[in-house]
Amino acid sequence: HDFLYHNIGDELVFLNKDLKLSSTPERYMANAKLPWIQNKEFRYPGWHFFEKVETSPVYSGDVQVMFKTEKLNDGPIYMQLFIPGCERREYTKVMAPHTFEAPVPYDNMPTPTLVIRKTGEAWKAPFAIVYEPFNRNKNTVQSVEKIVQSGVFKGLIIKNKIGSKILVQYLIDQVEDEDFTDSKLGIHFKGKFALITTDSKNKLLNLYLGDGEKLKFGNINLTAEKTGATAFLDFAGKIPTLKSNQPVAVTQTNGKNVSIINLNDDKSF
Repeated sequence: HDFLYHNIGDELVFLNKDLKLSSTPERYMANAKLPWIQNKEFRYPGWHFFEKVETSPVYSGDVQVMFKTEKLNDGPIYMQLFIPGCERREYTKVMAPHTFEAPVPYDNMPTPTLVIRKTGEAWKAPFAIVYEPFNRNKNTVQSVEKIVQSGVFKGLIIKNKIGSKILVQYLIDQVEDEDFTDSKLGIHFKGKFALITTDSKNKLLNLYLGDGEKLKFGNINLTAEKTGATAFLDFAGKIPTLKSNQPVAVTQTNGKNVSIINLNDDKSF
């Protein structure tokens, strides 16, 4: 399985000091000389335009990559990638053909490109990457950690620093109607997608239930009447506010209702 990402820029840099790349000019040329006969024989001509191909050995640790774009009129812009580690992966950087609609001068420059190759199945260990564009080194993402349950990828823990504040986000992404429980994190979720945001002291700031049925963090529970619910519970004000696409009960672990302002009448959700 291959994952490919390209971004305009002057260079692509791996920030891991122990991840060493070496020149591999023949890496994507195995079938370069095969004839192109549609529907009978085929090759992958796009890969053959890669230049300056450099590849790492198999690497299982977390990886950080940065695309540096420093020749724009409005100043430099950077794209940082946080890639949680996985077994049997190799990392390659190449220069691909120029991007036609890129701003000057990148419309005539080669395009830095990252290729990640995973040997073996990727269903339980998918390519999960956090992208952060920023300028003048004002990046906010501090770390990314994967969540795994019984050998299956379930989501990410993302730590952000915005000004002097630390925000921690727990992102759960799984097959619809599956159950996820982590007693250490204090999370129980049934559904497809959920996002929980806390401060540095684990104080709950908000809950997002996306295409699900139940979401619990600490002593707060969101329970929908039926599956497929979407709801956002925000603790920013003196009284929590709830916005949802169907009736959703908000309770504490002791079963008591939580006083909330219900915004369900807002049809823009």
